[in-house]
Amino acid sequence: MFRRVKKEIVGHALTQVQKSVTQAVDPLVSVMGNGVVESAKVSAAKTVLELEDLESRIEALEVRLKS
Repeated sequence: MFRRVKKEIVGHALTQVQKSVTQAVDPLVSVMGNGVVESAKVSAAKTVLELEDLESRIEALEVRLKS
């Protein structure tokens, strides 16, 4: 019972993180395309790539939790 509840809690938390990542990407993409300062564009691009990596890791963790 404890493992099932723990999986549900972690699954819910991961879903919340994925939603937050999706929301965070929109302004970053805007800065990448419309940023005046080149360093801001580079920083935004780097952050988007890091968020993509985080999302991939979250998906892998979800697969592990389901098994």
